Amino acid sequence: YDANTDTDLAGTSVLTATNIADGYVDITTTTALVDGTTYAITATITDADGTISDAATSFSVTIDTAVPAAPTIESVTDDAGDVTGTFTTDPLVTDDTVLVVRVGLASTINEGDVVRLYDANTDTDLAGTSVLTATNIADGYVDITTTTALVDGTTYAITATITDAANGTISDAATAFSVTIDTGVPPAPTIESVTDDQGAVTSTFTTSPVVTDDTQLVVQVGITGATAGDTVQLFDATAGNLAAAVTLQAADITAGFVNITTNALVDGTTYAISATIIDAATGTSSDAATAYSVTIETGVPAAPTIESVTDDQGAGTGTFTTSPV
Repeated sequence: YDANTDTDLAGTSVLTATNIADGYVDITTTTALVDGTTYAITATITDADGTISDAATSFSVTIDTAVPAAPTIESVTDDAGDVTGTFTTDPLVTDDTVLVVRVGLASTINEGDVVRLYDANTDTDLAGTSVLTATNIADGYVDITTTTALVDGTTYAITATITDAANGTISDAATAFSVTIDTGVPPAPTIESVTDDQGAVTSTFTTSPVVTDDTQLVVQVGITGATAGDTVQLFDATAGNLAAAVTLQAADITAGFVNITTNALVDGTTYAISATIIDAATGTSSDAATAYSVTIETGVPAAPTIESVTDDQGAGTGTFTTSPV
């Protein structure tokens, strides 16, 4: 019977001489056991004279016929290198090659169920299987440390499934969490072009020096070798930053460049426009791009003057400073 409810789980079994010789009796439950219910299975023996024994120490059994709910990737923790933190949104770029992944568990998951952490891109395990404990179930999550060496320059789609310990069914996979491993220093960017789209003369210039009447330029920065999440800083060695730092998106990486519009530039000033890339994972900065010289000149030239006229032929020669001559 079930000690939790004092409900019989099978009809009474009369012991035979064989049972006595064997030292045990096998009893098949006849009461339908209910999915999702935990039973404390126990038994008593009633003597021929009606005396009832103490109950056996109960044996806990949970009936679980359902497919586990899909887990979630709650966070990824980077605890090594120059930039550390616990990140709850992706994509993530990190220099840590061993990560702690928090896998969220639905309330229907049971102790003993098994979590598999893997890369959805390659179906490669990222850690050994993790058997869930009562503490994990109470917490609603399990923290798993990757044991597979994560490779520099590789993007992983970290996901997880749960296998039901009772029936062997496997949950749907968690929504993948994108993590790129980046342990290096970015290569130096390049200044590809400067676009003047204001004033009397407009053009896109690919060689320097340039003289322009446009005080707000569009600078195209080549970013070969950079990673999404890195930032580009446009600057002049003397004037300082020429625009806010720009965080590179996946589309920029695909294009191989990013266009950055400068702040207002000062008339009469020559700028040596350069840029660096700051690695999102390590915080390291690339070498600076080769500077591109741009002079801002917006004014109308002052009118000239006729200072003199010189006659150096014939009978009368001279330099005349007043007219008419």
